[in-house]
Amino acid sequence: MAFYCLTMMDMAMELVHDDTRPRIAFGDMASKFFEHFVQISRAINNLGGL
Repeated sequence: MAFYCLTMMDMAMELVHDDTRPRIAFGDMASKFFEHFVQISRAINNLGGL
């Protein structure tokens, strides 16, 4: 799931650089996928309460 979030963030960042599309929506999407990646990473790192 973390890899999925990074991949989706990468695609959203590519769309941000496309001049024909609205940048704000894709920037928000990239930010959301990064936040999800951080949450997943924290959950994995805290697995077992360590």
